[in-house]
Amino acid sequence: MFGDRGTDNEICVSTEVPGLKKRKTKSHSNASILNHLSDEDFKRIEKTFILTLDGDVDFKPNSVKLLIDRMLKNSKVGAVCGRIHPVGSGPMVWYQQFEYAVGHWLQKAAEHVFGCVLCCPGCFSLFRASAIMDDNVIRAYTRKPVKARDFIQYEQGEDRWLCTLLLQQGYKIDYCAGADAFTFAPESFHDFFIQRRRWAPSTIANIMDLLSTWRVTVSLNDNISALFILYQFILMTSSILAPATVILMIAGSYSAVLKLSMWKSFALSLVPVIIFIVVCLKAKTSTQITFAAFMTSVYTVVMVVVTVGTLVNILDEDLISPNVVFLAGLAIIFSVCGLLHPREIVCLIHGILYFLTVPSSFIFLTVYFLCNLNNVSWGTRENPKVSEDEAVKKANDDKRKTIFSLFNLNSLRPIIDDFKKFIYDILGKKPGESTETRAFDPASDVENQKPTTQLQSIQAGVKVIRTKIPDDLHLKVDPFYWRKLEYLGNGEECCVNDDEVKFWNYILRKYLYPLKEDKDEKERIKRDLDTTRNNVVFGYFLLNLLWSVAVMQLQTMKHELLPFFILKKYEPISVIFLTVFGLVLTFQFVGMCMHRWGTFLHLMSTTHILSNEVEKNRMIENVIRSMASASRDIDIQPDYSSDEEDSVYEGQLPEEDYPIDESIEEEPPKSVYERIYHDRLKTIRRDFNKRVPKNRRGFYKDTFLPSDNHGYTNQVFNNV
Repeated sequence: MFGDRGTDNEICVSTEVPGLKKRKTKSHSNASILNHLSDEDFKRIEKTFILTLDGDVDFKPNSVKLLIDRMLKNSKVGAVCGRIHPVGSGPMVWYQQFEYAVGHWLQKAAEHVFGCVLCCPGCFSLFRASAIMDDNVIRAYTRKPVKARDFIQYEQGEDRWLCTLLLQQGYKIDYCAGADAFTFAPESFHDFFIQRRRWAPSTIANIMDLLSTWRVTVSLNDNISALFILYQFILMTSSILAPATVILMIAGSYSAVLKLSMWKSFALSLVPVIIFIVVCLKAKTSTQITFAAFMTSVYTVVMVVVTVGTLVNILDEDLISPNVVFLAGLAIIFSVCGLLHPREIVCLIHGILYFLTVPSSFIFLTVYFLCNLNNVSWGTRENPKVSEDEAVKKANDDKRKTIFSLFNLNSLRPIIDDFKKFIYDILGKKPGESTETRAFDPASDVENQKPTTQLQSIQAGVKVIRTKIPDDLHLKVDPFYWRKLEYLGNGEECCVNDDEVKFWNYILRKYLYPLKEDKDEKERIKRDLDTTRNNVVFGYFLLNLLWSVAVMQLQTMKHELLPFFILKKYEPISVIFLTVFGLVLTFQFVGMCMHRWGTFLHLMSTTHILSNEVEKNRMIENVIRSMASASRDIDIQPDYSSDEEDSVYEGQLPEEDYPIDESIEEEPPKSVYERIYHDRLKTIRRDFNKRVPKNRRGFYKDTFLPSDNHGYTNQVFNNV
């Protein structure tokens, strides 16, 4: 948690303050714990922020400062997210780089300008503590899922669920394009599909929740309007109808290139999708993903046919036809987006790969996550589990074999050897060796020990014998032995205060306790998830079928309905669909331009420009003065033991024992502030030479100021 920008390095920890009184002015009409805080505590919590990160995220401190700037600009901002850059290698990462780029350039920028961002990814986002502490946020967020929809909405995308609660409570969520963060993206087709199997259902469930409660959300949230809700409704509708739209596009290309009728082309494009639906409903996950990968490879060739068919249709149409205008506008918008993001313009090259995998993204991935709605496991970083029934069966078989093998004389030798080994283990020695004792080292024992399970022992042919060990024989292990590890160095040890220990123990007892598995409840949830999956799959595919049949009917009855066509040329439904999609794209493009201007102003306001020589000298003096103060206050601890050969530093040694490095004066300074710097550096180094001991090789011990001229001090000077 971070304090305000005045103290960037300060870590704010909330503690109980006696004498709390109820606040007279309420920031929210709902009952909240914030209403019972004093004014001072409320202001402190309002300027306390929580940074959420993934373990593989890389970012710079300046990115966090930009997020904090957004928080301090508006007290109603409950969360801010940055620009996420996927890193890795391979085609799947290239695909995601273009996908992330377009999503941030257009969608998040438009949401920030015209309303609120709907999701702050948990890999790199900043949340306001007072917003999370709101009763209607934290209490709902910690609620245990009960129904099937709860498992999909709460568990599959916890970051989006938290943002939905913040929006419904009236908080604003911003997007800061200057705060860059880099995270590793899935590099394999399998990991990518597993990840999107969680993300996509959670996204749909949370947006549906916002749309269903739009009246309450608009009344509570000043940054969300009815037009913004309409915009989200159009996006949701287009995403639902996307599979049928892509199938119709492929069917039209088949008809233009292969000279087939529209219905034959439609059937040819629909059959692979039906086969994949059956596979996803009946086969296991690995088979589903393997089939999807195969179909993705096949449909890259199909997309080449689609490209040729689209070009053929464009050549047959006028320059002012809806298809030509839409494709030209799409190319212009993406080109301008790349020019406005010069450091990310390379992502446009990956758009070719994105185009070739459109059928996989909008058809097969959609079918996959819909048919697996009943699977609410995360699926990533999980080890394969061995069934308990199989383990018990294996143990019984081995036991049965052992009993019958007693009648075989040749099998007595292993039993005798095992018994002898057991006796030697009790005595604590091996055959031919004497018993010796050794000190118990928790670090080495734990690090060198290989984890084994009872199943592994049974499979290895080892007989597991359990004996009761007296309590007085149990070894006492120091839980803080890790503090003595060498690679941690000789850093200062600080103990956590009692209030924080009590807080985390309470959190463990209240929210992080192990869940008890109830077989009946587990079976009920499974039935509920299966029913939800079946209903959603039926409704989703029925809507797509109705949409595709309606468009196909208009295509086949083109000559009969020609008087009702727009300008007696263009089919109405297709024109309306292209018009709506074009308006949405234009809406996002305008929002992107406005957001880029705001980002430019934000970055310029945080950029320090040295205007003249006097200001440079003043800044250099301040930096060197602070360094000199730090050198006087530093308490150097020796990194050697008292029994080493070299003498221990005691007291202050004469200056001649530690000669001053005069090499910094070999080159004459060229400016005033360089002379000031070299003079102060000489003074600091003399002070260090007096107070800091050296080892036998002439190196300083445990200091942040090295003995050469290219260390920490020069880095600070160059940064200034």
